[in-house]
Amino acid sequence: LPRLHAYLPNHVTIEQLDLAFDTQINALRMNPVPAWRSGVAIEFPVRRIAAAMLRIVTADGLPVPVGAVATLPDNAEEFPVGRDGQAYLTGLQPHNIVTLHWHDQQCSVVLPYVVVEGSVPYLGEFTCVSTTP
Repeated sequence: LPRLHAYLPNHVTIEQLDLAFDTQINALRMNPVPAWRSGVAIEFPVRRIAAAMLRIVTADGLPVPVGAVATLPDNAEEFPVGRDGQAYLTGLQPHNIVTLHWHDQQCSVVLPYVVVEGSVPYLGEFTCVSTTP
């Protein structure tokens, strides 16, 4: 970027709408401080993720309740379930076992995933099979 001010914080931003849907954005603004007549490399913390939306129902066809928590085995992140059993998951692999728990109940879903570059696909409805907590 030309004409940055030396020895002062320069506000540099990226436009969120210019990024693909399958990106995780940790910051949209950086404040580089270049020296006089020098350049500076700015690396925004933006990375591609494997994400998807799905609807999860119990064995009797009812949506998993709002506030249930979904987890993936190799991912420390917890994903809350929204209305009508809707869930947004990231860090997906080609074959996933999603575990859900709420109150004193627990169930799991086998979830296949195929990467779709540039989008967050809706995978459809999946039935959660009850397991013992």
